[in-house]
Amino acid sequence: MEIKDFSMELFSLKGKSAIVTGGNNGIGMGYVTAFMRAGVDVLVPCLNRNNWEELRSFAAECQTRIVLLEGDLTEQAFQDRVVETCVEEFKAIDILVNNAGFIVRKPLTINQLLRS
Repeated sequence: MEIKDFSMELFSLKGKSAIVTGGNNGIGMGYVTAFMRAGVDVLVPCLNRNNWEELRSFAAECQTRIVLLEGDLTEQAFQDRVVETCVEEFKAIDILVNNAGFIVRKPLTINQLLRS
């Protein structure tokens, strides 16, 4: 194969499915949009409904499917629901991106550092 023969078809993920936790914001949303451009159907479990309409619109543009689930991934029942829904909707889980995160911002004191 020569470089001139390169094609984005080599990177096609059409027919695959992914779960991207926290995929409705920030870098997670970047994963979701990249996957949809590559033909992936995506399930997005997230804490809130931020950007849901934008993601639905983009999925339609890419001719892929997206399922958005609101819930708390620290709860076992929601974790089970995510897996069950992905398998029910897409028949498989081909890709998993554990992106969901949580940041607690508060002042750090010297006493806290010394106790570590």
